[in-house]
Amino acid sequence: MSICVWLGGLFYQHVIFPSKVSKGWEQSNSIIRAFNRSFVTVSHGALGLLLVTGVILMLSDSRFSLFSFQNRWSTLLIFKQIIFLLVVFFFYGYSRMLKYMGTPSSNGGFDERVLIYKQRIDQYQKLTILLGMMALIFGTAMHVYG
Repeated sequence: MSICVWLGGLFYQHVIFPSKVSKGWEQSNSIIRAFNRSFVTVSHGALGLLLVTGVILMLSDSRFSLFSFQNRWSTLLIFKQIIFLLVVFFFYGYSRMLKYMGTPSSNGGFDERVLIYKQRIDQYQKLTILLGMMALIFGTAMHVYG
């Protein structure tokens, strides 16, 4: 459930929401920023739940052994763990960029870094969606080869 909330929310946030908002409202940038900031809280919860349930499932499985490449299942598990760490790293950067976007600029006007941060946020969203889909594929492969 947590992967559906997190990955589906990221997809909605990146693909659907900006196109819907920009068509109908004049202040679309501020609305998108407010939505993004509120979604960060939901994402933190979903990723935390994903971590807790993943650790419980991993430890309760009889095939689990720490840092083992004994079979395909163990190898796929290590790849999923690496992907999860990358997702957490990129999501931390994404959260920091959103936090910066919500603060006033130091010179009281246009800040050149805002455009760079908008591009980075877009990159983080795309990369995190891609990593999430890869984790789902590895999870499915673990089920098939398990």
